[in-house]
Amino acid sequence: PHPKATIDGDGLALSLSLRLRAPDGLADVNDLEASITGDISRLVRDCQRLGCDPFGFAESAAALFPTVPSWTTFDWPAHYSSARLDIDLTVSFS
Repeated sequence: PHPKATIDGDGLALSLSLRLRAPDGLADVNDLEASITGDISRLVRDCQRLGCDPFGFAESAAALFPTVPSWTTFDWPAHYSSARLDIDLTVSFS
């Protein structure tokens, strides 16, 4: 996954971009993408609720700030818990 955090007028936005390969004939690609996207979304929301970041969003967000004090002032935990999430998932069959 490629975690990314951005800050805009609406606050903090998190995005994950994933490309997966599945064996031919496994399932309908649209159903599979919807199922995986839903599972990932629920997992990230649970992590936000618990205050943990196993994906590395904080590292991406910290890079947006020029100094450690400006990063600290941002108050990552408060913003992370309510950040918007966008998942870009593509499943291709081999």
